[in-house]
Amino acid sequence: MLSFRRAVMGDAKSLYEWRNDKETQRNSHSSRSFDFESHCRWLQKSLGSEDREIFIAIVDGAEIGMVRRDRLPGAPESADWLLSWIISPAVRGRGYGSVMLVQFVTQYPARYTAEVKSDNTASIRIAEKAGLRPSFMVLKNYE
Repeated sequence: MLSFRRAVMGDAKSLYEWRNDKETQRNSHSSRSFDFESHCRWLQKSLGSEDREIFIAIVDGAEIGMVRRDRLPGAPESADWLLSWIISPAVRGRGYGSVMLVQFVTQYPARYTAEVKSDNTASIRIAEKAGLRPSFMVLKNYE
């Protein structure tokens, strides 16, 4: 059974390790690494923001990933929130990404969009399974 809880500062280490994983970096907007202190400052600021929410996905007591939603400024007609997600490298490739995102958009209904690199076929499939159709996704290659 998959469940979500809000992220807390105690999640800093896991989130840092997941974000700095090489495959995660390759598929992120920014492919650079972040030092832990900078990451902790970002997380502290994020946890205090009304425009960003970070959730930890848990299966059988194990943290398997993260879903983040950022409120879009001016909330365009197509979406109110931008979604991003990370699957723990320890469980990558087991289908948790789709299950996690589908359950998230069901449990926290809103109008969502996602920015996915055009060569990230796994995340494109995950987004589509969650109801984000290619016409609602911004497919970009980031530097």
